[in-house]
Amino acid sequence: MFLCRKTICDLTNIFFSNSGKALYKQDSIADSTYVVLSGRLRSVIKRRDAKKELVGEYGRGELMGIVETLLKTPRSTTVLAVRDTEVAKLPSGNEII
Repeated sequence: MFLCRKTICDLTNIFFSNSGKALYKQDSIADSTYVVLSGRLRSVIKRRDAKKELVGEYGRGELMGIVETLLKTPRSTTVLAVRDTEVAKLPSGNEII
C-alpha cells in the first residue's frame, strides 16, 4: 500500500506581520508553531493587575509557540511584531498524514 504524504513545504504558510500587529494573543488556541524568517517579534504577558511584562524577543531562525502547540494548551503570551516581520506558520501536526 502506498501512502501519499504531504511535505512540510506543502503545509507551511509564509506571511508578513506589520510592525505593532499581534501574531497571536494570550489565551488563544495554539494550533501552529512559528519560525521567524526576518524581522523581530516580542512576547509579552498580561498579568492579573493588567500590566504587561516582557517575556522575550525572537529574531531570525527562532521558533515560537512550540510547547503550547505540542501540549495543546492556550497561548501563554501575546506575540507582537516589533518591526515588519516575515514568518513561517507550521501546522500542529494534525494536518500531516
